Amino acid sequence: MTISTQTPEKPRRFVILRHVDREGTHFDLMIEYKDVLWTWKFSEWPDGVGEKSHIGQRIADHRPIYLEYEGPISGDRGMVTRVDWGDCIIEQESHDGYLVRFSGTIFTGRFSLTPAASQSWALRRLEA
Repeated sequence: MTISTQTPEKPRRFVILRHVDREGTHFDLMIEYKDVLWTWKFSEWPDGVGEKSHIGQRIADHRPIYLEYEGPISGDRGMVTRVDWGDCIIEQESHDGYLVRFSGTIFTGRFSLTPAASQSWALRRLEA
């Protein structure tokens, strides 16, 4: 991996949303990147993953409004509630994925976020 140009002086914001829709409940992890939010969808709350990886899907970028928005999603696409938020620093990034340090109200620590088979991504805690 190559070292990111991200510096501790300029952390990115992140949010984890609980999204309830017709298909059930999932959690969206969103990381600020310029004028969009990179977004991953996980079937279960990603905190406390320990040695176990959580497998999620990279989905379309979202608007920055979701950093603070809670409520119904237009087009009858369900309802979102913020379950955690804070700052994060991408310590390393490459085609192999990201090393990210999260400093949320609940979700904290250093994690790897790496591509896995067939469009999936693995999120794994490296240290608290």
